[in-house]
Amino acid sequence: AQRLLADNGYTPNELRELEAKYIATKDQFEFAEKSYRRANAMFEDSLMSPQAHDEATAKYQTAKAQLEAVAAELNEAERGTRYEKILTTIGQQDQASGILQEVEVSYSERYIIATNYITVETINLRKGELALAGYPVFSGYIPNSTWFRFTIPESGIASFKKGDQITVSIPYNKKTYPGKILTIKQMPRYADITTAYPDYEMDDAVYEIKIVPLSAREAEELLYNATITIRKDNGSL
Repeated sequence: AQRLLADNGYTPNELRELEAKYIATKDQFEFAEKSYRRANAMFEDSLMSPQAHDEATAKYQTAKAQLEAVAAELNEAERGTRYEKILTTIGQQDQASGILQEVEVSYSERYIIATNYITVETINLRKGELALAGYPVFSGYIPNSTWFRFTIPESGIASFKKGDQITVSIPYNKKTYPGKILTIKQMPRYADITTAYPDYEMDDAVYEIKIVPLSAREAEELLYNATITIRKDNGSL
């Protein structure tokens, strides 16, 4: 509201009120000036006591000061609000906006908002426990994000190409799921699992194949960890 008042300045009614106040003050000054002149003349003729002359002088000076004050106020109103005052109100408004944003942020921190729609698997924090910033309160997975992961030795990776159509067989439910190879990447040497698989050559690098099912909704029913096999559309494993 103060910002709007500074931008808009005085209203027409306020200007008329100041003009009327100026006229009334001017009339009082003119009357005080006339009285002061008469008092000077009478004082010079020794027809007025010094006390009465001092009183007339004081009234004249007071009326003059009041007229100058009202004239300055009217002049400022007619010229509009000073630019410095507008800047001051802008700063006050920005400060109030900053305080409001700070309060809104503090108010919103009463809740923990998930960054994505997830299915919760584990609640890591219980009532009364303290967690630092960034601590995972919940653990879960994003629905419709099921995918299959295989590790293939270097000797067999040539059979697979990014974008190939793959059929994934699940032994425990005896179902198959068509999919497509999304990525093929070599795993770091520290992640090689050649020692756990005697069939691999010790010098073979290990690659990870990520297969995305064509129907993610059907694949959601699968267990997180299960034995699976893959078959290319041409029938080769």
